[in-house]
Amino acid sequence: MTGTSRGLGLDLVRRLLERGDRGAATTCSSERLLTALGDGADTSRLLPLTVDLRDEAQVKQAVHRTIERFGGPDVVMNNAGYGFLTAVEEPGDRDVRDMLDDHLKLQDSHPGDPAKGAEAIINRGVTGQGPLRRILGSDSHAYATAKVQALQADLDATADTAPTTDFPATI
Repeated sequence: MTGTSRGLGLDLVRRLLERGDRGAATTCSSERLLTALGDGADTSRLLPLTVDLRDEAQVKQAVHRTIERFGGPDVVMNNAGYGFLTAVEEPGDRDVRDMLDDHLKLQDSHPGDPAKGAEAIINRGVTGQGPLRRILGSDSHAYATAKVQALQADLDATADTAPTTDFPATI
């Protein structure tokens, strides 16, 4: 899991530990994560990792340590960053890094309840029911809806002209 020292990520760690699950948790500060979990939390099944996600070497080291400790991931949960609606080949490395940097500035500014979000994510993982990609919170839903509507408007506006750029049909 990424982004685990506060908010939704912290609640995910808490709930997974309470369930008896194990996992690696990346954060900007492992000390802050462990302090937030408190002395009462059983962290014996937790691998807290201080990782700067903009540093590829640190990310690779975190993956290596996770595999060493747990034998490999069953589930990967990215909580560091925000929605970035684009085709996978479109954004450049800088775009993705900027998105992650911006997320750090937005931390704890959303109206959602992290505990409810954590529970929804865990339930999806345990039951396999529901959408693979969860939209959590009314603000996220409104933003995603607006993005989809804007994309649909672009598609509708170019429906007649898009075929004019095709290669000629061959018979």
